[in-house]
Amino acid sequence: MFGFAFVALFFFRGTCVFPIARAREAVLRNDLAEMRLAIRHYTADKQQAPQSLENLVDARYLHQIPINPCTMKKDWVPVFGDVAADVNHKSYGITDIHSAADNGSSRCEFASER
Repeated sequence: MFGFAFVALFFFRGTCVFPIARAREAVLRNDLAEMRLAIRHYTADKQQAPQSLENLVDARYLHQIPINPCTMKKDWVPVFGDVAADVNHKSYGITDIHSAADNGSSRCEFASER
């Protein structure tokens, strides 16, 4: 009986849970890279940092704010700071973006893993 449960658990976790987690992590990495690129382009083009993610959508640097694949919500955490827009001009706004489920990496951490 124990052997069957172990094999069933190994099979389930090996074929279902891990590929889904890896797919979500791939989407997370892609979404973060896309938003970070949009932040850099917006800042360079406008000579000021965006004040919100909606600024990036309104200015068409992003089609829409993506859904965080870790939390299934649009709950990104922007990092604010000073940006040197040019030699004589500093701007305060979004400098980076993180997942609300951020654990210091580009991985989704689910309740069952905590």
